[in-house]
Amino acid sequence: MIYPVQMPYIQQPQPQPAYQNPYVLQPQAPIGGIPSYSIQQPAFGTTGLTGHEVFAQQMATAQGLEMNKKQEMKPADDDPNRFYWVRELDNSWSQRNRLTIDSGDIGDCRWYAKDGEFYAVRLPES
Repeated sequence: MIYPVQMPYIQQPQPQPAYQNPYVLQPQAPIGGIPSYSIQQPAFGTTGLTGHEVFAQQMATAQGLEMNKKQEMKPADDDPNRFYWVRELDNSWSQRNRLTIDSGDIGDCRWYAKDGEFYAVRLPES
């Protein structure tokens, strides 16, 4: 049996992309009542999501789970897995399920309603 002779490997030159300067947007003055826009590059070398990205995810989750669906006097849905908005102790907002809110795992909470949309407010421990 005759085996083919292996040819030596020769490194072929690879084309290199031309250097491209980073995109820089020069601030422009508003023209005729049209506001100028600031287009910023994303932060490089960062870990995790920005605050805006987290907020956008929470809003998408709220829309998908119908968290903002109008309800009557109290949360009509006794489903322990339904999510509601919760105002935290530092006045930020998070999403928690009914079981977590009612069980007291996050401390005492008080329910509020605004136009039929319910949310809970965590109460400081005294």
